[in-house]
Amino acid sequence: MKRLMFVLVIVALAVPLAAQEKTEVFGFFDNPGLRYSSVEGSSASSGYGASLRYFMTPRFSAELSIARHDRDVVAYDVSNPGAPVLLADYRVKAVPIDLISSYHFATDNRWKPYLGLGLHYLSVSGAPDAHSKLGLQLAGGVAFNVSQHFFLRADGRLLPNHNTQRYEDQSRLLLGLGWRF
Repeated sequence: MKRLMFVLVIVALAVPLAAQEKTEVFGFFDNPGLRYSSVEGSSASSGYGASLRYFMTPRFSAELSIARHDRDVVAYDVSNPGAPVLLADYRVKAVPIDLISSYHFATDNRWKPYLGLGLHYLSVSGAPDAHSKLGLQLAGGVAFNVSQHFFLRADGRLLPNHNTQRYEDQSRLLLGLGWRF
C-alpha cells in the first residue's frame, strides 16, 4: 500500500509539472559498466532510473530522481582454501531517491554544465542488515542539446558523508537521454 501511495503522489506531482515549459524528463543508467568474475564470467552491471527536473529560473532547477539497483551478494569463508564455505547468498534491492537543487551555467552553445546540492535517501530491502539512510549529496554534470527538446546527459553524484553502506557506492555516474518540454 505504501508503494502505491508513493507512485500516486509522484504521478500527481509529475502531471502538472510536465505541463510547464521548463521541465525535463530524464531516463538513465546508474553506474553503467561491466564486471568480471572467474566463477560467473562477464556480465553487465547497472541500475536504471528516471528523473523529473523543473526550472524555476533559467539558472536554477530542482530535480527528483528515483533509481533501482539489484545486487547479488555471495560471501564465502576461504580460511580453508580446499573447502570454501558459503556464508551468504541473497539478492538486494537498493532504491536511491535524490532531491537536488542545481545551478546551471549560462553558455551559448549546445553544452550546458551544472552543479548541484541535495538530499539522498537510500531504501534497501532483501538483506539481513537492510536499513534506510538519508544524507547530503553533491552533483554535477553536463547536458548536450541534440535539438531544442532532446538532450544527452552525463551526471556525477558524490556522497561526502559516505560511511560503510555495503549496497551503495560513494560516487555514482548517470548516463542517459532526456526530453525537455
